[in-house]
Amino acid sequence: MLRLSRLPRLLLVLAFLVGTLLFGFSGAALQTPEWGAWRVFALPAMAAGFLLQAVSLVALLGRRG
Repeated sequence: MLRLSRLPRLLLVLAFLVGTLLFGFSGAALQTPEWGAWRVFALPAMAAGFLLQAVSLVALLGRRG
């Protein structure tokens, strides 16, 4: 099984930033009426962004050294 704590620190930081952007833009899309039918995808994308943030943050905090 892949151990997340063995991934390079830069990759984990980038994953956290991508999760932050995904979470933020999805939240903004939920509040914007112009998005129309695309708003259906905003909630799953927001959840994916949150999970990406959580997993990468736990992996970063779990690193030693």
